[in-house]
Amino acid sequence: MAYFLQGYPGDLERAEERLREAASLSASREEGTLWAAAVYSLLAERCLRLGRIPDAVEARRRAVRLRPRDARTLVQLGWALLWQVWAKGKWGRTEGGGGDRERRELLEVSREVLELDGRSPLAHALMAKALEAAGQGDQAREHAARAAEMLGESSAESLEGRSDIETRWEKSSVTTAAPILVPGG
Repeated sequence: MAYFLQGYPGDLERAEERLREAASLSASREEGTLWAAAVYSLLAERCLRLGRIPDAVEARRRAVRLRPRDARTLVQLGWALLWQVWAKGKWGRTEGGGGDRERRELLEVSREVLELDGRSPLAHALMAKALEAAGQGDQAREHAARAAEMLGESSAESLEGRSDIETRWEKSSVTTAAPILVPGG
């Protein structure tokens, strides 16, 4: 992954080759998939910190391909897509009958997360932001209110600046494994 983070030509392909080599050394396919998804998760975080939002989205997509039924991994993709929509200046616009590809993907991912864990305040918070990005304010407020209710808050406005929404949701095996891979990561 160091190739990718330093921006060398052909870096993602080289990084993936090294990742496949490492995964092949795992005791089981499931373990190899878990570690590979965790590496993509770390890679996405680093890319976001470097302002490489499209690369972060792609890393999140690759983690989801490895663990498609992991709600937390899908949430991480959703947040990266939110950043991408915002960075492209497409927040809240409704032109084109539903918006661009990223907003459609964001809504699809958010719906999938709700299907997997509709009892999660984070799932409802993600859906609220996805609907807000798509210019669907009334529906967005409903999901934000639901997330607030689940957290024992009196209104969605009280969620502003809350950093514990994510920690109240049981973390996936991918996010549990990711910090083990890089000290201080």
